[in-house]
Amino acid sequence: MQYFGSQQENKSSFIPLADIDWGELVSPSEEQMAILEAILAGNSVKVIANAGTGKTTLSLQIAKAFLNKRVLILTFNAQNKIEGAAKVVKHKLFNCEYNGFDAFFSKITGRNTSNGIDPKD
Repeated sequence: MQYFGSQQENKSSFIPLADIDWGELVSPSEEQMAILEAILAGNSVKVIANAGTGKTTLSLQIAKAFLNKRVLILTFNAQNKIEGAAKVVKHKLFNCEYNGFDAFFSKITGRNTSNGIDPKD
C-alpha cells in the first residue's frame, strides 16, 4: 500500500487514535495507522493499492476516526459502491458518503459522464 500526502494546516481536534473504539471494524494495521496518523497531522492522502488490500476497511476507519468530518469515498464500479454503502450503514458511519466516480462527477458537473458522451457538447 502506498500513500501520498501534502501538508495542510490542521485546526481541528480529534479523538486520539489510541482511544478510538473500533467496535466491529478491524483495528488498523501498521500501514493503515500510518495513513490515519498522516491525516491527523493535517495531510491529504491518496491511497493506491491492489484489490483486497484493505482500502474499503481503511475508508471506514477514516470515517470512524474523524466522525466530525465528512468523508467522501469514490469507487470504480457500482458493486463496490453498494458493498461500501452497506458497510457504512452497518457501522453507523453517517459522516461517510460512498459514490461511484461517474455518478459523483455527473452530480457535480451536471454532465452525464458514464458513457463518455457529454450531452452539452
